[in-house]
Amino acid sequence: MIQIQDWESSQKIVVVDEINHGTVQVEVPKPGPYKDEYYQYADCAIYNLWVDEKYRKQGTARLLMETAEREAKKLGCKSAQLEWDDKGSKLFVLAWYKRLGYRVMARNENNRLLLVKEF
Repeated sequence: MIQIQDWESSQKIVVVDEINHGTVQVEVPKPGPYKDEYYQYADCAIYNLWVDEKYRKQGTARLLMETAEREAKKLGCKSAQLEWDDKGSKLFVLAWYKRLGYRVMARNENNRLLLVKEF
């Protein structure tokens, strides 16, 4: 299921894989101060990627990311950003994002790595 939500300062894309029990979200900011403050490196942000533990290592996360990126492109995005934090995520996840084409751009105010991918 793919749902586009229209919020005050952004559009949100919610991608749900009900069969493989996974989800991911994308935020596409609308022009204005919110976009200017948080989106200096990319057009949108991908976040809340999650796959149920018993369905992991079967390609579900990759399919969710590809779907999120494709839907973001449909809304005019040419790049996406995501955050990675070594306190909440394993190092292999960072390597996985890099294999998907994301590169480390900066470290944000919360000391998380900001990764960006051009489409």
